[in-house]
This record gives sequence, structure tokens and C-alpha cells, in this order.
Amino acid sequence: MLCHTQRRKPQEWQNGESSVQSARAEKPPLEQLYREGPFLGSSGCGSVYAGTRLADGTPVAIKRVDWDRIWEWAQLHDSALVPLELVLNWMVSCPGFCSLLCLLEWFKLPNGFALVMERPECCQDLWHLLEVDGSLPEPVAWGLFHQVLQATRHRTSRGVLHRDIKAENIIIDLGTGEVKLIDFGCDTILQDTFYTWMAGFPLSSAAPFVDKAWYCSPPPKWF
Repeated sequence: MLCHTQRRKPQEWQNGESSVQSARAEKPPLEQLYREGPFLGSSGCGSVYAGTRLADGTPVAIKRVDWDRIWEWAQLHDSALVPLELVLNWMVSCPGFCSLLCLLEWFKLPNGFALVMERPECCQDLWHLLEVDGSLPEPVAWGLFHQVLQATRHRTSRGVLHRDIKAENIIIDLGTGEVKLIDFGCDTILQDTFYTWMAGFPLSSAAPFVDKAWYCSPPPKWF
């Protein structure tokens, strides 16, 4: 799960609409609030570990992003620089919306940042599910596809473009059949004009970008 894009000038972000929670100096460090567990996976944008919130035992996912793996930045109203991924995740996080992993909080670390997110426990990504079963019954496939569209529509309604939707980034609760869209390291701001930089796995690059070095995203009304 690689994430490729160009390093670009930080987005200037007024901390109003996004309401990004600050990394308060008085907040205890990550290690005092969460216990980090086994490694879950990685991408070009960070490494993810299972974790547990010490206060109540809630399972979480902890994504660690080192400085040299941050490709796009956002500048908050207080001039603080944070990964653009963090701001966009905060914009779309909606407790109770089942099709997206909610960002719970974040920490600034000596070597980067840590993003603490929800972690469904009994899940499998769509890639490995298909690898085992070979195919899905059409009604099940339609149900999963509908949930992915719901998640995409929610993100675009908040002005965010995912850019790396694929089977590995779709996890399914094996008990309920609920879908969650994950891995937001390649997210960017939704815009009406052409994009001239690409993110995601190179083999899945948009055809217009391969041919013309640009591509565009569909407007939210298309979903």
C-alpha cells in the first residue's frame, strides 16, 4: 500500500471549520494514555499498530507518521504545521458514521506524529477476503459497494478526496457486514480544477494522469 505524491507548499488552514483538536502541552504523552500492541500494517505514509486506551480498554489503531514520510502539510491558525492527512481526517470524522474510521485524537512526537483512530476488532480487508473466497454473491457485493459509495459521498461532502480506494483499503466487520474505508494518507482537498500530482499506488493511477499528467475528480453531485 504505497502512497506517492509530490512534496508541496503547506496548505494554509484556518482552524475554524475543521476544528482540529490541538496537541495541548498539558495532555499526557501517548504512552501514558495508550498501550501500543502488535504491528498491523504499513503504507508509504505511515505504520499502523494495534493499541488499547488505558482508561477504559477501548481498542484503537495508532498510526505513526515520521517526518520524512509526510508529503503534504497544513498550517493551522497558530502557524503550527501538521500533516494534511490529520486535518482532513478531523474534517470527515463523524462518531456514529459506520463507514469511516473516526480519528479520536493525535499527538506530536519527537520524530513525527501519532494518529489514534477507531479499531474494529473482528475485521478483514476485502483483498484477503476475496483471496480466500474467490468471489462474493452479487447481493453481498452490491451491499459492500453501496457502503463504499456512502463513505465516499460523506468525504466529498466535507470537501475531501480519498484518491486510494482499493480492496486493501476496505475492511469488513465479519460479524455485521459493515464496511469501513481506511488509509487516508493520500487524501487531499477536493477541488474543481485539474490535479497535476498523483497519489496512491502507481499501477492504479488515473488514466488521464498517465496520458496527460493531469486528472480531475467528479463533483459530489455525481455520487
